[in-house]
Amino acid sequence: MTQSKVRSNSFLTVLGLSLLLIGACENPTSLSSQKNANHLRDDIKKENLVKMIDPLIGRHEQDSCTPVLTENEFGKSDCEEGLVCAPDVYEKDKGHCRVPCGVWTEDTLTKDKDACPAGRSCQILTSLQLHEQGAFCLPKQRERDAQCLAVFDSEACSNSRSCLPSSLGKNAGVISAKSFVCRNTCPYGEKDAHLACAAGESCMPSPAGKTGICGQEITWASSKDFTPQFAGKTCNEISGHQFCNTSLLAGLKNAAEPTCFLTSAKKSRGICFALCSLPALDMDGDGQIGLKEAKKTLACPAHYTCSVELGRELGLVRMIPDIKNHQKTKPCDLVLCPSGQPCPSQCGPGEAECLTIETATGVKDGVCGAPFGSCEPNES
Repeated sequence: MTQSKVRSNSFLTVLGLSLLLIGACENPTSLSSQKNANHLRDDIKKENLVKMIDPLIGRHEQDSCTPVLTENEFGKSDCEEGLVCAPDVYEKDKGHCRVPCGVWTEDTLTKDKDACPAGRSCQILTSLQLHEQGAFCLPKQRERDAQCLAVFDSEACSNSRSCLPSSLGKNAGVISAKSFVCRNTCPYGEKDAHLACAAGESCMPSPAGKTGICGQEITWASSKDFTPQFAGKTCNEISGHQFCNTSLLAGLKNAAEPTCFLTSAKKSRGICFALCSLPALDMDGDGQIGLKEAKKTLACPAHYTCSVELGRELGLVRMIPDIKNHQKTKPCDLVLCPSGQPCPSQCGPGEAECLTIETATGVKDGVCGAPFGSCEPNES
């Protein structure tokens, strides 16, 4: 029985602040149908394996298991005979018993589509870091914007949708996705690309590049949207297709980065925050603003200005650690610092203010930090 092998090659490369997919989006094709005597013998073995696996569907095929990686291969572990313990996309220490359907030739993984029983398709399972984990017989995701398991695999979603990263970020130098979801796609950059989308939707760039995704464009939030409750439109890039507007940034160099800032960890809806500045803060406590601590700015489009008011309203701030006392935040005296202004006597050089935070007991304390900036429309 074929086991599954991890492929460490990444599909991505980083160009400045942008994250562009430059690897191939199509997965390897199935094995050739031309068979000699040896191939015929392998086919007989494969046919017997499928007959043995079929009854497992719905009984043991998706049982929980503990993935065991030996010499870059995932094996049977605690699964039933004929199954392999494939790692979970979102919890790598957990897994599910799957039917294997991949054939490795050196570093190339090829699908054996005929190995899958009814109700499953051969898909190349991928980690959130976009590394191939192996080929397994997996169910197709049939709902739009719902999670899928095999990114960039044409078999992962139904109705001609594409399994794409919901977003891409970089953590400790490693590019990673938050999740994989089935998107309606469109030929972004081509004339009349929006015609491939439903009425009221636009063709927008995908986080992974290469293709466009259909969705509703959500305008960027402004501090004026709070009266006092937020009165603007919300975004949903996780389980919906309400994406932050990017058309305003077309042709703009070193452009601001619109982000759907979640208003609750338990919800998928958020507010579009067009990030345009990171404050200058003395993060290492040496009394100076070093090169890595200097203010960083991104360009806003015409008729927009970079402002910290929305960041302050939302609590989108960067706080200074208390290096001397080994604390996550550096305290300051709210009485000695002017509200909304840098307070060097308490917080050091740069743009650090004495920010007000409320403790679990309702007491208001001061901590050193500064809000992030966002692009806000100019007053007409």
